[in-house]
Amino acid sequence: MPRIAVKDGLTREVTLTEADEGEPLVESCTIKYRPATTAVAMAFDYDFYHASSGEKRAALLIDLIVGHVIGWDFADEDGNPLSPTDRKAVSRIPLQYLTAMRHSIVKSAFEVGKLLGN
Repeated sequence: MPRIAVKDGLTREVTLTEADEGEPLVESCTIKYRPATTAVAMAFDYDFYHASSGEKRAALLIDLIVGHVIGWDFADEDGNPLSPTDRKAVSRIPLQYLTAMRHSIVKSAFEVGKLLGN
């Protein structure tokens, strides 16, 4: 039986071409993700910027990505796809890509807030 895709209007797909700081990425990457809510985005930003260590920031960033990214272009050196819901796989992705994903997820929260009337 064929699958029928039912769009909910919230899942986003974006091709990342630059890091959060505007620095160009070595290669572009397409991700599919579920936006964060405004409350999640605000809590993430607060916790991230008040984290006591780089290790804590990395854990917060990985949690955000695992919780929202549902598809991407990343694969291991043998061409096997890496799962965006696997913390170990996400931790292998270069920081520039992770910060670009963070930017898209957090920014989209405010767009979704407008759609929902928040």
